[in-house]
Amino acid sequence: MTDRRGSPLDRYSKQHDHGAVSGQGLGRLMGATKLTVVELLVRETIQNTWDARLEGRRPEYGAFARFIPEPRARTLREEVFRALPPTSPLEESLRRANFATLEVYDRETTGLDGPLDPRSDAVDHTSNFVKLVFTIGSTKQAGSGSGGTYGFGKTAAFTAGASRSVVYWTVCRNPEGELEHRLIGVCHGDDYSDGGHRYTGVHWWGRMNGGSGLSPIVGEEAKALGEKLFSRHFQEGETGTSIMVIDPLVAKEASDESDDPEEHHERRFEGAGRVQNRADLMELRRQVAAAAAKFAWPKLTPLPETGQPPMKFHIGGDDDPDPDVIAGAPDFEAYKHTLNALREHQRKDAAAESQTTIPTADGQLLNIVCYPIRRRGEGRLLHIGDLAVARQHRLIDPGADHDALATNALCNMRHDAELVVEYLERQEIDADAWNWYAVFKPRAEFDAHFADAEPPAHDSWTAGHATDQEASITVQRAQRSVDQKLKEFLRRRRSTPKVAGQSTLRVAETLRGFVPETMTEDAGSSRSRRSTAGRDPRNGRKELVVLTSASPVDGVDGRQTFAVELDVSGDDPSSPIGLALEVRARSAVGYEELEEQDVRIWPVGSEAVTRGPRHQRQVEPGERVSLRVEVPRGTAVDLNVTGEKVTADA
Repeated sequence: MTDRRGSPLDRYSKQHDHGAVSGQGLGRLMGATKLTVVELLVRETIQNTWDARLEGRRPEYGAFARFIPEPRARTLREEVFRALPPTSPLEESLRRANFATLEVYDRETTGLDGPLDPRSDAVDHTSNFVKLVFTIGSTKQAGSGSGGTYGFGKTAAFTAGASRSVVYWTVCRNPEGELEHRLIGVCHGDDYSDGGHRYTGVHWWGRMNGGSGLSPIVGEEAKALGEKLFSRHFQEGETGTSIMVIDPLVAKEASDESDDPEEHHERRFEGAGRVQNRADLMELRRQVAAAAAKFAWPKLTPLPETGQPPMKFHIGGDDDPDPDVIAGAPDFEAYKHTLNALREHQRKDAAAESQTTIPTADGQLLNIVCYPIRRRGEGRLLHIGDLAVARQHRLIDPGADHDALATNALCNMRHDAELVVEYLERQEIDADAWNWYAVFKPRAEFDAHFADAEPPAHDSWTAGHATDQEASITVQRAQRSVDQKLKEFLRRRRSTPKVAGQSTLRVAETLRGFVPETMTEDAGSSRSRRSTAGRDPRNGRKELVVLTSASPVDGVDGRQTFAVELDVSGDDPSSPIGLALEVRARSAVGYEELEEQDVRIWPVGSEAVTRGPRHQRQVEPGERVSLRVEVPRGTAVDLNVTGEKVTADA
């Protein structure tokens, strides 16, 4: 047999036959989706990375877009795709003088292993090469820890490019257990007629091997060609897969005719276009980073048992050295805390509601409540999933550049895969003084029910889509119960009314200080009023408690502590005074009541801490009372001080 290593690759074009699907039809298999072409590609390839992970390893996912250097463009034209079909979108892309490529890769994964011949009886559900390159719609078993079920996601790489063409380069273990490089080109073009035959428009480039059809190039030839084309090479002993999307598309932002900046939860896109210039290229990079953060932030959330995120990410090539951060994208910190609370709740198999409070990086406190979600079935209550809801004061206006997806939405995800399925807004709930975050995950034994309710794009749960009646009922009841719990949680924590579009706490941030008020109360009276120079300003009676000073002292972990000094009037030791101190957040229109986790109050020299905005104690006439009051940093607060004589019971 002639050694053809180094010669241009051969093309095999699929003819129409019984049951054949055209290249155009393959692009429609994902069905209608809310996702852009970039989001769909990133979501599906991250899912593939997770599904192909090696046991006990942290898989690595990378993606980077660039204008292809001329030597690499020449390699594509002359060595990979030299034998072009009579018509294809690939030809137009390769003719362009300056076109972009998008490289997507994974490492610490199995690579595209298994048989090379799709007709082999050795092909099964573990045959990754054949499943990705040659077959469409081969499914994974739901509930196996995989997030994918339909096997149509592989078409996302083709719909993401104007050329509808990709190059696959992989290193895997061959049937003999040896590491092997494999490389093949694929195009999903338009169907056409040629030489009296009809063709589907689907083409492969590799090596023809007699009557057994076409196979990828392998070994040193595949390694040499892959290193000429791709920026990210394989290190010694490394396995995984690299995909080059030729002439990628960038989603185009929709024109917004609305004057209401809060009408849309996120940037909206309509259609997609080629990367024509550097501005388009930078926008494509931004979209890739945003999509990775949007769908994969759970994979960047450290696991409680290891302290490490489940995956590593490199979005942006050499400019992104930190594998635990996606540069230029929202961090989703509050969602990460919420997810970890939910993980712990499910790890403990908690059957009751649980609560926790966590300080965030900006110094605020995040209050998280986990709810069990149940439905009646099989003559009993079935624990089908769990909802974690968190909220914190919105002290600062996020501004126009804030990514709204990082707050105020319910995030649904599968149990083991932990990749985001969808975000759901709740615009009918008025929670303007709060940022809130919610995560729902099914219990492991019910995960397959939710998988059954997903479309091929894995971007929603639709009860009516499920083929199994029990799955349909489970998803429907879960959605109803989650919605009810979320509304209850947020409605009972509503803010006070807005002024000029601002919540009271956002206005309080502009005041940004400690604003003490001195209040007095006559003996036996419940009426409070301000004091002036130690006397009631309305009748001149001497007040029982005087706030003499309040000054800030050092705080920790994003919190502010104030030293508060109070003088108690009177000289009759037989008449003790009941002291009450209340702390409230102050705004231009009134007050926002603080909650238990927001405030700590304690006497100097004592370990007895009052958690919450109200502190009560009995003091002696003539006593000097020294307290410490701790609140979230940046909250403008007032002190209400009242005193009342304590009388003995008759």
